[in-house]
Amino acid sequence: SANWNGSCGSPGVEQSWFECHDREPIKTRRGESQLTPSSAKKAALGAVAVILILTVLEFPPPIGFETRPQSDISSFWLAFFLAIVFVEVGTIPLIYKRPSIGGGLGILAAILNILQIIADQAHLLQPEVAPFGYSALEGMVGIASLALAYFSWKVMATRGPTNVKQKGAVGDV
Repeated sequence: SANWNGSCGSPGVEQSWFECHDREPIKTRRGESQLTPSSAKKAALGAVAVILILTVLEFPPPIGFETRPQSDISSFWLAFFLAIVFVEVGTIPLIYKRPSIGGGLGILAAILNILQIIADQAHLLQPEVAPFGYSALEGMVGIASLALAYFSWKVMATRGPTNVKQKGAVGDV
C-alpha cells in the first residue's frame, strides 16, 4: 500500500508488509524476497497447464504430431500415461487447498513425465525413432516438468498463514 509505514502489530516493532499479511515471501540465500507462495502456486499451475497442452499436441493426428503407430504401445505404458495425467490434474486443486500435498503431487508429476520422456527416447515405448518435432515437444515437456518440480518444491517449502494469536500481543483481551 502507498501509506505503508513499516510497522504493524505491536507498537515500536517494525515488520515488513509480508510479515503482517497472508503472503509470506520465500527467502533466498541473501535474505531477499523474490517469490511469494501465491506466485509459486500460480507458476506451478501454469506449468501444469503447459504440460497438459503439450501432452495433447503429442497425440496422433488429427489432434497432435505423433506419427508413429500406436499399436506397438503396451498397456503398461498406457496405464503409466493415465497415471501421469491423473497426478497432474490432481495437482491443480490441491496446490491451493493443501499446498504440501499439491506440491508433492507436482513433484511426482514432474518425475513421472521425465521418466516417460527417458523411456520414449530409449525406445521402451515404441521401437521406432521419434520424429524430430515430437522429440522437440517432449523436450518442452521436460523443461516444463523441471519448472513444475521447482515451483512445487517452493510451494511445499512455505508454511501456511499464521492466524494464531500470540499471548501478550497488543489487543488481546
